Amino acid sequence: MEAKPMGPVEAIALFYKNYAVFSGRARRAEYWWPMLFIFLVYFVDLLLIEMVADPDVQVLIAMILLGFLILSILPCWAVVIRRLHDMNYSGWMIWIYFVPIAGSIALLVMMSSRGTMGPNRFGPDPLTDGPNNSTFEQLKPSLPEPSGYPQATFPSYVVTPQPSVAESSLSATTPPKAGPTQPPSPPAGWYPAGPNEMRWWDGSGWTDHIYPTNPEA
Repeated sequence: MEAKPMGPVEAIALFYKNYAVFSGRARRAEYWWPMLFIFLVYFVDLLLIEMVADPDVQVLIAMILLGFLILSILPCWAVVIRRLHDMNYSGWMIWIYFVPIAGSIALLVMMSSRGTMGPNRFGPDPLTDGPNNSTFEQLKPSLPEPSGYPQATFPSYVVTPQPSVAESSLSATTPPKAGPTQPPSPPAGWYPAGPNEMRWWDGSGWTDHIYPTNPEA
């Protein structure tokens, strides 16, 4: 199912909330809205410096702008890495930026490209899979394994064991004994894994992707 579009307020809030999250994936909106916001803040501050005549106020505005830009460096790196993950690239690809001219152009093209369709090695597709959360910042490697299958109802079937050599010599009219009822492996998806928490089941085992069912506002 296609996820709802991400607006500027949500994207900017997620950008600073996940300022040091280098795992998971990020959609294009999570990158471009914060970049536009940073550019607008930079432009407005420069305009204020030109408009204000008092040198002390100019210095104050310049210091505020410098602090804002410094605080934005780490989340910028984090969201670029998550965007690279969205296209199934390693985060180490970020160093291509330092290749003169060609590196900046290549990175700009990648930041503008849609990520891989469906899950990849870095997580589910933020545009189609799971809740409307593009970064999966709730990764918790230490999460205890839930007992049993996810809390969902699945059809059951009867397993009929293959006859052994001895059993094959029995009369053909003797029906084989039915084995115990076994639940099949559930399909990939999100399932309850604890109080107010969903966990991703990939069809054969649990992954580390966690999503709160009642996230804080």
